Amino acid sequence: MRYMISLALVFVIPTLGRVIVIWFGAPKNLMYQIIFTGISLTLIGLIILDKTNNRNFRPYLIALTGFILSQIGYTILVQY
Repeated sequence: MRYMISLALVFVIPTLGRVIVIWFGAPKNLMYQIIFTGISLTLIGLIILDKTNNRNFRPYLIALTGFILSQIGYTILVQY
């Protein structure tokens, strides 16, 4: 179930991206940083929640690693 929740967060990126760009007029670089930060904070919160309840938090940790690597890759790609 935790892997499915993590996978669902991938679909948040285009949805929130369109909302942030169209409704708020934010530039794309800022939009991606807002979304990646929000997803990372959500995953950190889920990790803390599962850790305090002695549940398996490894799927969230794997997803967080993937999102952080994706954010680093996007940041490097935008600079060049």
